[in-house]
Amino acid sequence: MSDTTGAQVFAAMRTQLANNLKLLSTQEFIRRRKEDLIINEDTYKKLTPKAFQLITYHLFQTVDPEECRKRFIGCFPVLDRKQEGEFRQITNKWLQEIAAKETSCHFPRVVPIYFQHFTPEVTVCHLYLDFSNYCLRKHIQR
Repeated sequence: MSDTTGAQVFAAMRTQLANNLKLLSTQEFIRRRKEDLIINEDTYKKLTPKAFQLITYHLFQTVDPEECRKRFIGCFPVLDRKQEGEFRQITNKWLQEIAAKETSCHFPRVVPIYFQHFTPEVTVCHLYLDFSNYCLRKHIQR
């Protein structure tokens, strides 16, 4: 794949992800938490830890609010490095559980370090695009 084609695919993925997050009312969730973060196509171009945490929590909350509250109790909102590491571990484990249980999920394989440095950006964006699609399906099924 040429660099131009790769950049176009990445841009299309970011646009679709931003649209999915909009449909799932992610910006409203962030606003209610009084956070200063705007979700758009560029969010996954340079993902910040705060954006990762807010988006991740909201997506899991969309899937199962009670389970989300239970799993992330004590590490969301993230207040220190220890909680940040715990948040990443819970995220990785839960995504793996969903992928193993749900045959419709085809999440790309990621290693936990991706959630610390958010690289490679394309892989993290791909994972969250697939995860947001899964969340949309769950939301519609309710």
